[in-house]
Amino acid sequence: MPVAHPTRFTLQMIEEYTGKGYWDTATLSEICEVNAREHPDRKAIADSRTCLTWPHVNELVDRLASRFTAIIRARGRTGKETFPMKNYLLGLGVVIQ
Repeated sequence: MPVAHPTRFTLQMIEEYTGKGYWDTATLSEICEVNAREHPDRKAIADSRTCLTWPHVNELVDRLASRFTAIIRARGRTGKETFPMKNYLLGLGVVIQ
């Protein structure tokens, strides 16, 4: 089965889509926190075998962020010189709704 190549969004595209209101500036973490609080029983991600609610996804995103932070610190960086995670995720073609 061929592997799909993700769309790479340029900074210009991100600024254009954000400026037109197609995207907002909320981070993945912020989106998950709000949805976990406002819709604790609502499905966030589901496939034929698994169904995750927003609180579970929020916990996973927090754990992922903590892991990224640990990696950055282990490399002797503060994290301030890194790029915003949302731009990275969008650059990978991740759809955030």
